[in-house]
Amino acid sequence: MCIEQIADISGEINCLGKCRQVQFLEILEGTYEEENYEHFVSNGGYIQAVFVSIEEMSSEDKICRTQLLRNFFRENNCHLFYYREFAVLLFENTPESAVRKVLENLYGYLMKNKYWCAITLGGLCWTDSLSPGMAIRKTCQEAEKLMENIFFYRDKEILALEDIQNKNNRQDLDIDEEAKKLCSYIQIVDHKKIMSFFHCLEEYFFYSGKSPQEIRQECMTLMIEVRSDLNKKFPALKEMFGTGGEILGGILKKRYLELVIETMMEASLRISETLPLLSSASSFKRIISYVNNNYNENLKLETLARLFNYNCAYLGKCFKKNTGKNFHTYLDTLRIDTAKEMLRNTGMKVYEISNTVGYASTDCFYSKFRKYTGKSPLIFRKI
Repeated sequence: MCIEQIADISGEINCLGKCRQVQFLEILEGTYEEENYEHFVSNGGYIQAVFVSIEEMSSEDKICRTQLLRNFFRENNCHLFYYREFAVLLFENTPESAVRKVLENLYGYLMKNKYWCAITLGGLCWTDSLSPGMAIRKTCQEAEKLMENIFFYRDKEILALEDIQNKNNRQDLDIDEEAKKLCSYIQIVDHKKIMSFFHCLEEYFFYSGKSPQEIRQECMTLMIEVRSDLNKKFPALKEMFGTGGEILGGILKKRYLELVIETMMEASLRISETLPLLSSASSFKRIISYVNNNYNENLKLETLARLFNYNCAYLGKCFKKNTGKNFHTYLDTLRIDTAKEMLRNTGMKVYEISNTVGYASTDCFYSKFRKYTGKSPLIFRKI
């Protein structure tokens, strides 16, 4: 917000003037001397600060915005300052109900004229228990601090201290684990699980105590990992959706946590709907496609049954019926066939190939390779 423009209307309301503006800044920065402020506001009453942030506007909107604020404040009596990127309204001996009425009108006024704004309300501070300077500083600091929480409260037109919910410190988010989970839900085209995932993620961030900047960074890291993994499995996705810049841009630009989560969820649902899995007529073909694209993961029949909402024993029978192999044989065959290609065409070491195709134990890999080829990996490579 180019707040200097608000100063143009200082004559229309009870503004304290340029000299007082300097004194006000000294109060907020803690550099004032109390004896110089005994007449700054009335003694024996109370004051309450309001911080207002208005969206960035182009320079050609200057006259229009100034006139808007002039028209509004002409009928409302309060002290007006500008501090950093905020307009600050300082009310003296005004019941909070009356202050809120003014702010509701201001919010409606700006929104009616298509200007986004955020409004925060500091607490009442009495000048008989605190010095005038300290009272002003306290209520202003409360209102400014609340601006950091606007990100979490999309539904609040005016954010006050009593609106803030206690945040519980939780353990850090395991981005790698969450990315794998989301990738699975996207690939199996389970919209309910995708939406549930993001609802849980929003709740986690709300109570995490993390700053909006930290949350945006974690969200971007999550989506980058998800897209990278899916692009490897489905190269056509990159051609369809590009680099995902629009998703990252939305995460950075959306003003509220709820909108950031919506951006991520909508993108995930859109990608899920576009995956080649959708071309499979039967649900079992989707399961086969999932196994073919994720054979190098720690896949288990129980995991697949849970992902696709199957009974584990029934799913095992389906594998035998549709592939002629039980699940473990089908999985081992995929892994060993891939390992054979790597042994023929790369210089990777055996233990590296073992890890790459999904075997955590090199001994297990040697045993499986002998079972399906009749040779050790080293012998096979020499042939």
